[in-house]
Amino acid sequence: MARLSEIRTALEDWIVLQTGIAANQTPYIEDVNEFPSINVGKQDNSRVTQYYGNSQSIKTYFINIRAYVWSDDDSITESESVCNDIESAIDSFTAAHRALGIYNAQVNDLHTDEGLFTPYGVADLNATITYEEDYT
Repeated sequence: MARLSEIRTALEDWIVLQTGIAANQTPYIEDVNEFPSINVGKQDNSRVTQYYGNSQSIKTYFINIRAYVWSDDDSITESESVCNDIESAIDSFTAAHRALGIYNAQVNDLHTDEGLFTPYGVADLNATITYEEDYT
């Protein structure tokens, strides 16, 4: 589990560094004090493992990222813009973190609240991270 925590923390730090979006530890919008901000979901046991020779395995880890925005004008446009920024950061995560054994990081899908919480905006991104790990 420590390996997943390391990858999750590296991903959160990378998104913050690349986008300038603040990170928060709460998944609830009423507790968010800074906009835009993101919450990188805590790891669950949703992962797929493929074993191959020499005590190596490739694991696929599914992670949820929630972004919060606030806009006087158009929260939908702001949500979509933040989604694009986060997706670009995730796309560049693989090349920047080869030392962690990351093979691939990608956004599988994203959803916005479509203006339901105006002037706030919420966007959910589901990402997949594939990485190499030793097993014994």
